[in-house]
Amino acid sequence: MNMEFSLSPHGARAAFRQRGAVLLIALVVLIAMTLSALALIRSVNTTNLVAGNLAFRESAVLYAERATEHAVDWLVTAANAGGGMLWHEVSGSGYLAVHQNPDPDSANRRNWDELWNEFLRKKAVSVPAVVDGGGGTDVTGNRVEYVIQRLCDKVGNPLSVECSRPPHEGKGASKVAGSPSAGLTNLQVYYRITARVSGPRNTVVYTQTIVAL
Repeated sequence: MNMEFSLSPHGARAAFRQRGAVLLIALVVLIAMTLSALALIRSVNTTNLVAGNLAFRESAVLYAERATEHAVDWLVTAANAGGGMLWHEVSGSGYLAVHQNPDPDSANRRNWDELWNEFLRKKAVSVPAVVDGGGGTDVTGNRVEYVIQRLCDKVGNPLSVECSRPPHEGKGASKVAGSPSAGLTNLQVYYRITARVSGPRNTVVYTQTIVAL
């Protein structure tokens, strides 16, 4: 038995329209999937970039802390050497016996990088002893430098100049601060250590530590 089918012109047009609709839906789905994949790739790349930046920053902070320890060791050694070694600038050791530069503040719109480049970089010392690569740069490209500033207004004997000091007990057990006065037994002076580490991806870290000796 033979069976014959015939499709009217109206039915043929309907089938063609159906096939065209499926193609359109497939294209829309394909575009949506492509956009989703691009968004996912962008998100992953951003996450990796942020994680990498945080890792570089933590590495820089670590080396800044090691530079501070190096500076404290130098200060203690110089203080124990006697002879007024800390009364004047020690060239090549990153030590300044006077706090002679302005600090950054909102009034003059200076930041630490401007202050460092204009003044402190000339006095700073690189720290090859605390980095793995030597020459002031570690194996990851961090450059480590520091400056020690005695917080006094002039060079010379701290007994004869104005210096920032820890609170002391004078006569009558009263607390006084600043320059020494009669009856004081503790003549420690504040020293400020500023460490700067610059590394990959424009990483720049500053740390400051106040030491009383």
